[in-house]
Amino acid sequence: MPAPRDPVRATGRPEQTPWRALVPILGVALVFRLAMASQTIVHQPDEIWQYLEPAWGRLTGHWIVAWEFHEGIRGWLVPMLLTPSLALGHAIAPDTMLHLWLTRGLLGLLSLGVVASFFAMGERISRQHAIVAGWVGAVWVEIFYFAARPSGEGIALSLAVPALYLAMRLRERPSIRLAGILGLLLGLTFIVRFQYAPALALIGLLAVSGDPRRTLVPLAGGSLAAIALGALADMAAGAPPLLWLWRNFAINLGENRSASFGTQPPWWFVTQIGTTWHVAALALLPSLVAGARRFPFVAIIALVVIASHSLIPHKEYRFVILAIALAVFLAAIGSVDLWKALAGRWRAAGRLNPTITLCVLWFLLSAVVGATKPFSAYWGNGRAANTMLAKAGRVPGICGLALFQEPDLPMANYTYLNRSVPVALLEGRRSAASAQAMEPAFNVIIAPRLSAPELPPSYRQVECLQQHKAPEKQKFCLFVRPGICTGGPGDFDYNTVLRRLGH
Repeated sequence: MPAPRDPVRATGRPEQTPWRALVPILGVALVFRLAMASQTIVHQPDEIWQYLEPAWGRLTGHWIVAWEFHEGIRGWLVPMLLTPSLALGHAIAPDTMLHLWLTRGLLGLLSLGVVASFFAMGERISRQHAIVAGWVGAVWVEIFYFAARPSGEGIALSLAVPALYLAMRLRERPSIRLAGILGLLLGLTFIVRFQYAPALALIGLLAVSGDPRRTLVPLAGGSLAAIALGALADMAAGAPPLLWLWRNFAINLGENRSASFGTQPPWWFVTQIGTTWHVAALALLPSLVAGARRFPFVAIIALVVIASHSLIPHKEYRFVILAIALAVFLAAIGSVDLWKALAGRWRAAGRLNPTITLCVLWFLLSAVVGATKPFSAYWGNGRAANTMLAKAGRVPGICGLALFQEPDLPMANYTYLNRSVPVALLEGRRSAASAQAMEPAFNVIIAPRLSAPELPPSYRQVECLQQHKAPEKQKFCLFVRPGICTGGPGDFDYNTVLRRLGH
């Protein structure tokens, strides 16, 4: 294997790769991301409650308000940025899910910057490294799965990886303009996912280390401009500017509210990554180590993301998607070096086209990870609940919706319902009596299949999802009665009940 070099310290330019080599890779990446954008799945409820639903509320005036907004621990920049695409989709086809497809599709487009950055960073070594790294950014399941997600982690990934590439360029070729752009990217990433602050600080230090006098001021200016945008978004929503940052720390860590959603040991991220990659780790880990020799600074940033999040009691796999993506990039780079070493010792490997072979192998590894547990469970997250909400919204003449003994709180959201009608929540031991008393207030009910005998007799079952499951596991059935709605949900209003239950 040729002696590795650190591209961050490189002074010369590697061989140039024509831009045409990137175009088909971006095309494949776009196909995967648009496919994800068309899916009803929601990886984690925060996608709805923290981003889509408040954006929909700004657009229509109707939204289910999660506890985080009552406590003021969430910023408004991302919901504000999502509102135009939701509005455009709703204006073009108001009776469809175009507003969601368009929003997720645009986020998928934004994530093409990750693919292009992987390609450009690989190009610092060779054409082959560029193509393999770009291809992996396009088809690796953990990257494209989160690419079209309206989540802080997915959006932060799409911003932070291009920022890392710009930092490498700035270290070698200081530029006031690029420093300002990098500062803007870093500031936006901080507003979107402030937990990445230690990694973002390292990226900034890398950028200014080449010529601090020329790059520090525009980088700081770009960052402050992004933070100012976050403050303006908060004020536009009627919230104190940036106060949510402090309240997030005070409530989630000071009052330990986040721990109520579950806690994990410090080593959980490492074991979870290993569990997710499982058999693929046999190829990924050696390649990752080889790639880290080429890009040690990238490896340090990935480790910092994992280490800083390991200190927080409540952990979720999505929290460290930036570290996972960077680790996969390093493995892509290292796989090229390892293949070259293998080809020098194994004659059969030398007769294969290394670039095509590696791209095929990476695609197969991605398929293995995506098709096996635990990752395979992600493909159905939230599908049934949100599909049923969308179906309820399309019931002709719907004038009120009730959710009866729903399995998880919260579930209802106006983003998928796509109708500005009152929504009631009937739960607890008195839910059957409440349904009888409140019958005039709604004409559509979503309820578990076995709850049908407890509903008013005027309702007929229209459809149940997940009919391949046993009746007791069919939690989302649609019940409709003829006629109009009179009165309102009153104390059974969905938001009112959520607040009463602490959600």
